[in-house]
Amino acid sequence: MSWTNVFPVLTEDHLEDFRMEATPEEKRELDEWFGVLRKINAQPDKPHVVAFSLFWKNATAGSVELPPATRERMMRAGELGLVERFHPWEHYVMPLLDALPGLVERHPGVAFRIYLARDLDFLIDDLVGLGCEVFWMRHPSIRYCPGGLWRFLAYGEKGKWVTISDTDRIGDLDADIERTKALAVTGHGAWRVPLAVDFSIEGNVSYCPFLGGQSGVKGGMPVTRLMKAFVWHSRRGTFQEMCEVPGCGPRKAKGTTWPDYWFDQWFLTAAVFPRIAARGLISFVPTSARSFILPLDIEYTMWANPQSEIVYFPSKSCCGGGGSQDPVDKPAAKRPLLEVVRDEPAQPDPVAHPEVPRIAFLFLTRGDVHQPEIWREYVDSLGDRASVFSHPKSEAAQRGGFLDGTAVDGLVPTRWGDVSLVKATLRMLEAAMSDARTSHFMLLSESCIPVRPADELIRALQLDPRSRIGVEPLAEVQRKNPDKGGRIHSARGIAEDHWHFHDQWLLVDRRAATEVLRDDLTERFSRVFAADESYFGTVLSLAGWNMKTQVVAKCPTWTQWAFQNSGPTCHSAVDAKTAARIAESGCFFARKFGVNSDVGRWRLHSRAERVGASSSAAST
Repeated sequence: MSWTNVFPVLTEDHLEDFRMEATPEEKRELDEWFGVLRKINAQPDKPHVVAFSLFWKNATAGSVELPPATRERMMRAGELGLVERFHPWEHYVMPLLDALPGLVERHPGVAFRIYLARDLDFLIDDLVGLGCEVFWMRHPSIRYCPGGLWRFLAYGEKGKWVTISDTDRIGDLDADIERTKALAVTGHGAWRVPLAVDFSIEGNVSYCPFLGGQSGVKGGMPVTRLMKAFVWHSRRGTFQEMCEVPGCGPRKAKGTTWPDYWFDQWFLTAAVFPRIAARGLISFVPTSARSFILPLDIEYTMWANPQSEIVYFPSKSCCGGGGSQDPVDKPAAKRPLLEVVRDEPAQPDPVAHPEVPRIAFLFLTRGDVHQPEIWREYVDSLGDRASVFSHPKSEAAQRGGFLDGTAVDGLVPTRWGDVSLVKATLRMLEAAMSDARTSHFMLLSESCIPVRPADELIRALQLDPRSRIGVEPLAEVQRKNPDKGGRIHSARGIAEDHWHFHDQWLLVDRRAATEVLRDDLTERFSRVFAADESYFGTVLSLAGWNMKTQVVAKCPTWTQWAFQNSGPTCHSAVDAKTAARIAESGCFFARKFGVNSDVGRWRLHSRAERVGASSSAAST
């Protein structure tokens, strides 16, 4: 059983049938639905396009017609009785208008393109004034479609990188843009996030190989021809709507009714996915995904292009929490929808996020590291992509060791649980920032070791260069540990909603480091116990960062906590179960390992040893 045995595919024969058999009247109608009336503020020199659709129509054929769109009607939709799910102005338009100034300023190399419905021309001046490209469409959209499909027209931009998003995911756009940019480095043709839900409430097959509002591709696909042919066949009933689900028999696919809600996902599944798969896909899969169709999907992508890769991410984090095992919600019968599938670009600056990250390793230690040979091998494997700085209690204890000669100037006398640990960290960070090539900064102790190959860390930062900080907001900390949450009362001048707690051993990107070093706020934390477990996250929040979206909320360093001792376990002997837990954590580093620890025989950071161990296990 393979993917194409389950899902229908729009073939070249379908395209030829459309070319030969569609009447001139049918083709004129399709031209009207998908044609651009005028391009306003076009930005052809920009190499990256982020595309959204913007229209205001009820989602399904059974819905009532909305009155002609005006600015006043959109803004007063609630009091006029025109809202049955989302308020069009507040939910779709205002987030776009609010975010665009900052996005355009931060990402000058990205064209923010809005495919704007014919009847929303009163928004043209607003959007152009904020720096957008506006592709003013010939049609106002019928229902959810054709408007929901317009954004995918950008897939046809030959030679450009294209990111597709929607307004509900505005907080994740920076990461999405980074993923698209990473394609130029990895050599893949696209990235996607599958919706790993097998069936809807109605029992239809609702699995989607990639979400419409969460993908990036290298442009150049003949998408307009695919779109027109697919709609033509769907309206004529000449395209198969049934899926042959293993063990379930024929099931109708979700979203096959033109021009209703979800038709765009059906188009992506049947017409776009098989063609994009051949280019090589990076698949971002949520760890919560439970789908018997997903293995068929992955098998198909690997067959179509063996260079395809899978990256797992914690559910409900950077990718919006997709992949729930729950059935897809049934859309409301009447759903006024301003589908601002919104074009939000966020291009990283080349210094903060170069194509190949360069990492500074910052060691806050008593003396030298406990496992110097492991660290020498690891850092040497990175070559000029790594630098090392340290802040020891005693430089003398480092002589002749791995950290010899790496101590920063102006050492701070440090004490456990004291804000001096934050000051020492900032001293290292400031020293490391002097090299403008450095993009990321990893804080470590002498008892830390690398537990995954260095190239895997580089790869992860290419795909998503955000900081890795295991942050938790104050409310969550107070729920789990009221005593820890009570530390905030020792601080001065910090509102409760800015407090975030996290593990001390974190990885920050250059933007975050710049923000943290902008103002020294250590005096406010001078009476806070273990200020190193809250300083970075709280300061970034004070600076306006959204800690849910602008960092990856995951600690890069594994620690086993001995709760009875309220501290981390110190490992002298590492058994197979512990090594397995470390490997399964997805962390790049681990602690605490003593000088005499036998961690050497579980050295997961060595790719050669890892492959050798796998081969031995396979032959057993």
